[in-house]
Amino acid sequence: MLYRHLFRRATAYVCISQAVFRKLLEKKLLSGRQAGNVWVIPDGRDTSLYEHGDGKRIRQELGIGDRTPLVGMVARIEPMKGQDIFLKMAALVASRIPEVHFLMAGDLMEGRHKSYMEDLIDLQNRLGLNGRVSIVGYREDIPDILAALDCFVHSSHHGAFVSVLIEVLAAGVPIVVSDVDGIPECVGREGAADLVSPIDPETFAGAVIRTLTDPARADRMSRLGRERAKRCFTIEQLARQTEEVFVGALRATRDADLTT
Repeated sequence: MLYRHLFRRATAYVCISQAVFRKLLEKKLLSGRQAGNVWVIPDGRDTSLYEHGDGKRIRQELGIGDRTPLVGMVARIEPMKGQDIFLKMAALVASRIPEVHFLMAGDLMEGRHKSYMEDLIDLQNRLGLNGRVSIVGYREDIPDILAALDCFVHSSHHGAFVSVLIEVLAAGVPIVVSDVDGIPECVGREGAADLVSPIDPETFAGAVIRTLTDPARADRMSRLGRERAKRCFTIEQLARQTEEVFVGALRATRDADLTT
């Protein structure tokens, strides 16, 4: 195919994660020789935007108090993201922590997932979660939403990187997330997140309950998350890395032209 032909003629390749790099090799989109021209540069954020959100305003909007445990998920609505697992997890957590509340933010990116949204509403009703889960749709006030949370859950079945997790790290919210694909490269394995496997409601529920019932552990996750966001994902350092790739590629192209 044309795109494969053009792809293989590139001077340099930038992957958002090592997981993506490995996938390119597995699918033979890159040869061993081309692998030497690959740079792994993750997504980045202005982390300062997520450090001082107005969580109190969000809690007032939801009608919950400052001490009510709040567990949230921010992702587009589609089966791959696992909102059904989130709801089943919510029912299990609520059976142990009756005062807990849940929030789901995200929009339908494609009309074909409309039936999935309908299934989620039906599942929420069947699980007896009415009044306990707030489905708030697309939002532009993500820093405020994150500031309101006590725990962030991302129950995705796949993830090349999952950039929203950078925002969660910067906000200092403890994370419970699937241990799959490039997600561990985002959150690390130093304690900022609880990486969950297998991806099922019971395992997620256990991790969330541990986070909500152990304040010292949650505080440590929060601190480690903020430190990782500043250390690994600030826009300035990632922009410099990207610039170096472009400069190197242009230099290599110029040198190749001079020798022909």
